[in-house]
Amino acid sequence: TDGSVTFNDLHVFDTVTRTWSCPQTSGEPAEPRFSHSAVMIGHEMLVFGGNNGGKSYSSAFVFDVDRMIWVHPRLSGETPSPRYG
Repeated sequence: TDGSVTFNDLHVFDTVTRTWSCPQTSGEPAEPRFSHSAVMIGHEMLVFGGNNGGKSYSSAFVFDVDRMIWVHPRLSGETPSPRYG
């Protein structure tokens, strides 16, 4: 893409079959974005930050890979500034 279109779809790579899939999910996914950070913590993936081509985010979303559900958690403390890259 040329950066004018952003997505919030989820692609999963199966390391055994070496295939990609786009599973059905539920819950509240993050706004479409790119250049975000993501890390796995147990069975959850934390997605933070990113950009949509005009706005940088400081929001965090959690994806439960066992239940295939997105959650926008309530966080406490000082939120990091919006960032991407």
